[in-house]
Amino acid sequence: MHAFRCKTLPPEIASWFNKMRPGNWPPTELFEAARQCPCFLVPDGHRDSLTKHLEWRITPNLIERILMFSLNVVQRQCLVVLKMLKKQEFVKYINHDRCKLTTFNCKTALLFTLERTHPCVWEETRLLECIVRILHVIREFLFQGECPHYLVDNVDLFDGKLCRECQLNLERAIRRMVQDYIRAVPSAD
Repeated sequence: MHAFRCKTLPPEIASWFNKMRPGNWPPTELFEAARQCPCFLVPDGHRDSLTKHLEWRITPNLIERILMFSLNVVQRQCLVVLKMLKKQEFVKYINHDRCKLTTFNCKTALLFTLERTHPCVWEETRLLECIVRILHVIREFLFQGECPHYLVDNVDLFDGKLCRECQLNLERAIRRMVQDYIRAVPSAD
């Protein structure tokens, strides 16, 4: 596949470096390393487009790579569990041939959760709590009907991949799953 390196950081990605973050992630060193990564223009048309063979998109794949390689063991375990849930559970609620929740959607939810959560939460003893936090973010995306790209402005990762009916079915299923988990875990009182 052909890819062209962008001479400057595209504004759709530059805005990620300027946005306010509620948490402590990514840490300064990681943030600065990401700032040094180039972006690329790649041929990749919208799935439903009649001219998809002529369309291109911007990819910050090297920034994504740095972020993913920075994950600790618990964060990686969360992603593995999400992938398992996606393959074994979530697929039951997506009853349309052209609908799917992708691994990239799960990674995106993890990144948004990392940004919103204090680093001390990501401990092995809190693995289930971390998974539930990520599931809440996925539910939020499903309820809103949009999965925003973590790095690129104005990109909906559900577009052309997950129809509204499947989004709502999956949102209800995840809500029940989280409620069942909360009822099963004794309170710390």
